Amino acid sequence: MAELKITKTRALPLDAVTQTLAFIARKGAGKTYAAGKLVEELLGAGAPVVVLDPVGNVRPAPGCRWQAARPPDPGAGRPAR
Repeated sequence: MAELKITKTRALPLDAVTQTLAFIARKGAGKTYAAGKLVEELLGAGAPVVVLDPVGNVRPAPGCRWQAARPPDPGAGRPAR
C-alpha cells in the first residue's frame, strides 16, 4: 500500500486522506509548514486536496487550481476620494 511520508522515519497510510485532519499547536510551531508538506505528499499521490486557511498563510503552488475562501475587499484597488 502507498504511504504518505511525513518525516524521514514516519509515514501515514494513503487511506488517511479519507480522514479529517487538523494541525493544532502554539504559534510558530510549524503547523503551516507541516500542513504544506502533507499537501505535497497528497498531491504527489494524486489525492484531491482542500485547504481552508482563514488567516491567509497559504499560497497556491504553481499549477494548482486556487479558489479564495473569502471574497476580495470590494474597496481594494479603487482610488481614494
